[in-house]
Amino acid sequence: MKKIDEAGLAAGFGFYGRGWQGRIEHAGTYDENWKQNRHPFLPKDFRFDYWCGAHPLLQFPLPAPLSAVPVTLKYLISARDKADQEIRFQVPVESLFVFIMTQKGAGVAQDMALDTLVVDVPARKVHCSYRTVMSELMEPVMTELRFIAREERASQIARAQQLNSDRTSADFVPLPPSLLNLKERGAHG
Repeated sequence: MKKIDEAGLAAGFGFYGRGWQGRIEHAGTYDENWKQNRHPFLPKDFRFDYWCGAHPLLQFPLPAPLSAVPVTLKYLISARDKADQEIRFQVPVESLFVFIMTQKGAGVAQDMALDTLVVDVPARKVHCSYRTVMSELMEPVMTELRFIAREERASQIARAQQLNSDRTSADFVPLPPSLLNLKERGAHG
């Protein structure tokens, strides 16, 4: 909005509560059939959108791994402090992933997706939430959260290439799909 008489839709800055209209519709059907046949798992008609607590006008598509999310904030402080102010920055999508061991002994590395940004303007902080989805059929016995810092990516990829290709080695370095793709492209992220 640039003028006081300009029409616009208010998006708000707080979270939508889990039971609020616009969010609860995605929660699925919790009926007797669910109780008898699915519990404790989510209903078959559950939609991932339920986890999104932002107003629909403030939602963004999940960014690609190892990319950046551009953020532009306008008019969030008094014009008396700074007229026509605008804050621009980018939030890097980090190499966060889960490493899952299944009951059958398989190891699976899976990228986590950046799905929530909370911008605290007065504190000058950005809080990021990452999320992943795994099949209930996977039967995990161990799940580890892992992070590879940007400056360590090249050395981790090289270490994984060396150890993971040596069939005599008992060591194994899991890499998420985003870093495997980075390795194949020959890029440095």
